[in-house]
Amino acid sequence: MRGIVVDSVDIISDVALTGFGAKAKVDHVTANIPAALSVLDKFVAFVDREWEELIDPNTSDPLPWSFPLQTGIRIKTPGHSIENFGFAREFVEVYLRHFGGSVATPALLADVGAAIPELMRAGAAFSEIARKHSIIGKCANIFELSDIHWNGRSVTLSILLEARLASRGAQNVVGLIAQFTNEYHGKWSQAPLSHETHFHAHGHIGEAILWFGIAEIAVSHGFSAEIGREIASGRREEKRRVWHTWMCSLAPATLAPIDQALT
Repeated sequence: MRGIVVDSVDIISDVALTGFGAKAKVDHVTANIPAALSVLDKFVAFVDREWEELIDPNTSDPLPWSFPLQTGIRIKTPGHSIENFGFAREFVEVYLRHFGGSVATPALLADVGAAIPELMRAGAAFSEIARKHSIIGKCANIFELSDIHWNGRSVTLSILLEARLASRGAQNVVGLIAQFTNEYHGKWSQAPLSHETHFHAHGHIGEAILWFGIAEIAVSHGFSAEIGREIASGRREEKRRVWHTWMCSLAPATLAPIDQALT
């Protein structure tokens, strides 16, 4: 087995790249490696896909999910971000059992399992709305425990999100939740977009909607709001460690293209 060294974008310190995002920095470096350099057969760049090949460049509308086109030494995640690997029922159950406090009851796990596909459709639909309104950055930590409701069949979002976004300087957000509802019950609940919605959701938005939705279900099962908030947004580093451990337990082929990046 060959040795593998994994570095993060933090090692790129060129002051000329100040202001570049993480992905842009990596792309700049890989694009400027001379083709004849021997390092090319030993070097791989693994980046978030973001919206590449997932939206129509002419209309900005979402496209059906497809495997990402990998080019040379640049390998992309299958979904929007690395976080999308965690949008799986198996991981959710692992974390809820790890969480403790007798949260992972059979009834709760059954309800959560039924809700996850709809929470991911909601995540994809809200991601589309946020992208088209150019408010993704303003959605950071925007959700609260009462904002996401699962009624046993579908997901609703609170109208209070509009005022909260407006207070952050977001423009033209009146009617945003109605627009979300139309898209969620429309295109995102119908083939082909209804498939692989966990890969369409923006990494941070999808993660928030998934876990706040799960937290709301926990509260509906009699757990306190404090526990709900802890499930949704607490213990972030601990949740990440559990996620990493879970991913390492999976067969490499199920983690494509991470397996490709490491071979």
